[in-house]
Amino acid sequence: MIHADLPPKLWLPPKPAIVRAASLKDVELVRGARREHRATFPFPVFVPTGYRAAASGSFNGTNTALTRTYGATSNRKTHTISIWAKRGAIGSAQFLLAWNDGSANSMGLKFDASDHLEFFSYATGYQHRQVSAATFTSTSAFIHIVAANDTPNGTATDRNRLWVDGAEMTSFSTDTQNALNADNQLNVTGRTYKVGNDGQSAATAWFNGLLAEIVVIDGQQLDPTSFGQMDGGVWRPKAISGLSFGTNGFYLRFANAGALGEDSSGNGNNWTNSNVTQSSEVP
Repeated sequence: MIHADLPPKLWLPPKPAIVRAASLKDVELVRGARREHRATFPFPVFVPTGYRAAASGSFNGTNTALTRTYGATSNRKTHTISIWAKRGAIGSAQFLLAWNDGSANSMGLKFDASDHLEFFSYATGYQHRQVSAATFTSTSAFIHIVAANDTPNGTATDRNRLWVDGAEMTSFSTDTQNALNADNQLNVTGRTYKVGNDGQSAATAWFNGLLAEIVVIDGQQLDPTSFGQMDGGVWRPKAISGLSFGTNGFYLRFANAGALGEDSSGNGNNWTNSNVTQSSEVP
């Protein structure tokens, strides 16, 4: 019997399947084609979203790098690094951006030999060091990495921050925060900074893969929304016009095959290219 005074039963779509990681080599959680972050799950492996860069630099893991010697000291306390990276090989230490005097001072943003993401500044001891609990082992797509410092920040846990594909990382195997108002090792005159290796004069830990849309902001701690946005469920780069880059800030688009180290920020902070070639991969 059908009772006219009862509302019809609503049809609901089935819940999406949930796949939990069985090991560090598995996916943490997948809902359809989209990845979701679960901070409570220890040591997840992130699966990139499928972004392809409009233009990128190709690094061969052996002898490719961009270098620039800074002509002025600027803000050493507050800055933001934004890089889109597609790995070509895993299981070895690979630097994205670095400086190293070969002795007791260095800074860097890198994948370590176990594929964790690491962001640090060192001066006879770690000034700050963040090593992600997550590993990054995909070689199929770009991920967006934002690393930002703000040592005058009164909230200690906000002084050194990392985001991947728009989501802030909160789980670290090591999380050493800067002291209040500390000077880190970026933005110092006379130093030669490098994209694609560990920054030493006899460089090692060369990056293997593609890098795109490299932005460094001097004097501001920005979050990923300054560089990317969700588009159809995928985190993608966006136009960054209107940003203030600061004295040593720069923007590498890799759009000019004849000058891959060309700075598009308007600052003229161009980088010297050593064997980096242009990739035509597009989103």
